[in-house]
Formats: sequence, structure tokens, C-alpha cells
Amino acid sequence: MKLPRVLSFDSSRVSLVEKNGQCVIVKKSLQREYTQMIEAQRHLCLNPIVIDGLTLRVVPVTNWDNKRELLTTIYCGGSNLEEYLRGCSSIDRVRLLSTLKHLLLAMKGTGFLWGDFAPRNIIIDWFNSIMWLCDFERKIVLRECPVSDVGFTRYIRNYSFEEFSSLLLIEDQNILFDGLFTEEFGKVAIENISSKRKKEILRRLFGNNDFYNLGQLCEVEDLMAFVATPL
Repeated sequence: MKLPRVLSFDSSRVSLVEKNGQCVIVKKSLQREYTQMIEAQRHLCLNPIVIDGLTLRVVPVTNWDNKRELLTTIYCGGSNLEEYLRGCSSIDRVRLLSTLKHLLLAMKGTGFLWGDFAPRNIIIDWFNSIMWLCDFERKIVLRECPVSDVGFTRYIRNYSFEEFSSLLLIEDQNILFDGLFTEEFGKVAIENISSKRKKEILRRLFGNNDFYNLGQLCEVEDLMAFVATPL
């Protein structure tokens, strides 16, 4: 059995193997990913999210090898969301994008922000009605209260906006993102921006500064999403 193409960009880091009669994913990772997966599983147990009949879950962890820095998780079959969005009908796409929008709002309401919210990191098991989250390298936020509108806007814009825009036409992007963004004010330090591309574009457009207005950062993120959008 081979890994879906979108799940393994580097075959030296991710592999699909059989252990004790069960298919598992073995991934070269950091302990932070293992810790965040355990914390996210606990959070979803206490604050379950079910959208349009699909239950949100973290792929089960079976082992963390601290010495070799290897994370082992159960292989969860289903439709990889990136591949599904590329090949599904327009009707199915609209229906799924509506589900994803409701999912994002539910995550906001339960204080769960998953940093790796991108199509390639989501597996939908239609038969068992489960939506699996399978990558936790980026930072997560777990709270006992809803996330603020401003914090939620920054969360979506920081990563998911461009990731989904690369697969969706403008009209489909509107279905997913319309009404999710709140106008942002204030400034952000260049050292707090993780994306090297964002930093470089900010410098080229607005000069070499230690701080940038959030409006300038949004302008750069809109540009990046537009460039990634299919024609």
C-alpha cells in the first residue's frame, strides 16, 4: 500500500508500514507534535465537534520514540480532502465547503484552533462519518472559552487562507471564507511573522521595517491567496 501523494512530500520522513497486522504511519517528527496530538485528543473528548454528521477526531497515536524522534499513528483510510476537492462535482464541493465553514466556526466556539488546517491534512471517512486531523506540526490553541473574532481572523489568514485558495476558484473561496474575517488594527513585529515569503513581500512593498500595520500584512496575504488561486 502506498501513501496518498499529498500526505508524503518527503518519503524519508513519512512511511506507511504494517505492524502487528495493522497499517500505521511512521513519521520523523518532534515531540511537540506528539504532545499537541494528545492535548487535541483530550480537548475534543471534552468538547466534541460534530458537523453535518461528521465527527472531528485526531488520528490515534500508538507510539512516540523519543530517541529516534519517530511518531507512529494508525493509518486512517478515507478521502484525502485535497484530492477530493480536486475531483468532486461542483455540487459536492459547495456542500463540503459549507460543512468546512461550519466546522471552523465550531472550532472557534470551542476554543480549538488547529494550526495545520489545510486540505491535505484532513481525511474524511465517509463510511464511519469521521473527519480525521492528521498533522500537528504547527502550533495549536486550546481554550476553555470561544476564540475572539480578531484572534480567529488571524488564525485563518495565517495559513489556511492561502492553502485553500490554491484549490478553489474565487466563488468557492467566498463560500468558505465569507463572513469569517474581521478587520484588523494595530501592528505586528516582523520577528513574529513566521513565513519567509510574507516577510520578503512586506519588505519589497512597504520597506525594511521592524513593525508593519496589520492592514499591510492582510494586503500581502490577499495577494498571496490571489496568486495561488486557480484560473
